[in-house]
Amino acid sequence: MKQFNNLKDALSSPLKVRSLNLYQEDLHALIDALPQFERLRELTLNGIDLPSLPSEILELKNLKKLYILNSPLEELPSDFKNLSSLEALAVRQGDLREIPDLIGQLKNLRKLNLWSNKIKRIPACLSSLPKLKELVLGLNQLPYLPADRGWEQLEFLDIRLNELRQIPDAFMVIPHLRGLYLNGNQISEAQQKEIEMSYRKSYVVL
Repeated sequence: MKQFNNLKDALSSPLKVRSLNLYQEDLHALIDALPQFERLRELTLNGIDLPSLPSEILELKNLKKLYILNSPLEELPSDFKNLSSLEALAVRQGDLREIPDLIGQLKNLRKLNLWSNKIKRIPACLSSLPKLKELVLGLNQLPYLPADRGWEQLEFLDIRLNELRQIPDAFMVIPHLRGLYLNGNQISEAQQKEIEMSYRKSYVVL
């Protein structure tokens, strides 16, 4: 799958574009161009001033991977659920303040990376996503985790550098977890030992 790294080259053959990796492109030029990439499967936007998500992105029905990096994005719109084919989503180093409940409708989502935002709550619906294998929520502002059980397919969890003091029971019995990052929180030594015992066959950083 050929990757295009600028709009000029991509627009020369828009129907051949499957992967688009853009750095500091002009937002208005991007919005005008997006409808032409009907077969786009992977989109990376790095360093683009996106206070909100353009509706043109939400109309990319074949999109499977969306990465938004170093952007002031504050929220995901209600129409975000239209990206039903999405398998990987990253919003890294942004201003995202919450994970909307509508993300629970993305049943094909396998990887969710929201590193370094301003998130204070994990919605319960995340635990029931049937294909979610990787969840990265490090360097946010989480004071607690949801008590809902689930996380049936989760293999990797990164919640380091938050404001956590307690890990609920639901996070002690994730059946397929292989990697867990919890360092940079305020978890007691007693619970740290309990976590180590629960995941003694996994890679754990406390």
